[in-house]
Amino acid sequence: FALSDDLTTFNEMVSAPDVKFVSFNSRGGNIVKAMELGRAIRQAEKDTIQLRRNNCESACSLAFFGGVYRGAEAGSIGVHRSSLPENVETTAQSAVESVQVHIAAVTSYMLEMGIDPSLLELTLQYSKDDIRYLSSSEMLKYSITLSHKQKMEKLNARETTETYYSRPKAERAQPDNNGLLDLPKATHAKVRHAKGSVPLKNSADRNSANKAILRNGDEVKIITDQRPWFKVWHGGKTGYMHVTWLWIQNYEATKFDYSRFIQIKSFDNLSDTQQFVQTNSLPVEAYLASNKWFAVVLDKKFKLDKALNIVQNLKKKNIVPEDSFVTLGNTYVRKVCCN
Repeated sequence: FALSDDLTTFNEMVSAPDVKFVSFNSRGGNIVKAMELGRAIRQAEKDTIQLRRNNCESACSLAFFGGVYRGAEAGSIGVHRSSLPENVETTAQSAVESVQVHIAAVTSYMLEMGIDPSLLELTLQYSKDDIRYLSSSEMLKYSITLSHKQKMEKLNARETTETYYSRPKAERAQPDNNGLLDLPKATHAKVRHAKGSVPLKNSADRNSANKAILRNGDEVKIITDQRPWFKVWHGGKTGYMHVTWLWIQNYEATKFDYSRFIQIKSFDNLSDTQQFVQTNSLPVEAYLASNKWFAVVLDKKFKLDKALNIVQNLKKKNIVPEDSFVTLGNTYVRKVCCN
């Protein structure tokens, strides 16, 4: 990969409908051009496949990451840290700044492509004159490739999408309620928890070891959505956080504050939700939750102490069910009922 490479021909080729995947035979090169090529592959929605006999090394690995589905034999992907060109004169200060910019750009690209950016910790251990070939287990660890279960889930999702888009226009099903019930992809979030802080877990298990403690307001980038857990990145560390611990920035339901909802009911369909809201004696409204259920709440938010008093009094008077509760509403996506 050279910075001067013109990708026009490649873009035309990779966009062709009969092209299913891209493979490489490359020793690497310029990382900016490699990432440009990787984004072209992702834009064209093609896969990347790598065989051991045709290695993909150094910057080539970044291009490989562009595949929607990535399959690779053990030892076919080689990584090491990048370096400044030898013919470039630079001061120590500008070299440090260049490295920092490079790391930030590669980290952002890895997150964009769904790669665990902690892979950088491994690559930085190997100089430009050395190559570290990744094992199958390491590729799974860093989300470079997928487990068999993940492969089947992705293939099934793709099959559903392709079936939808292959229908004639007149027969194509319309989204429910003009997208009202669509779930946006969670990409960025802030910690928001009643306790004020939550752990970054080593695995998707409450009993796993803590990698760090994050406080309310700390920002994280979501790498993969594995409900009820998110795989996230924060401050150079990758780990897992429960969906209820995070306020998702691109959910429309709530602004970032610490006032509480009082949830009194939930339904698994919009029709029953709307009927309940419209016939209830209390002033209530409903939100689509990220588990695709519908939460019915009082139409105002309250400070914690007031919310607790209100729900307690309503329960005593048998106005709301006993399982009503106070919540920050982190899983609420958008309001769906009723004006």
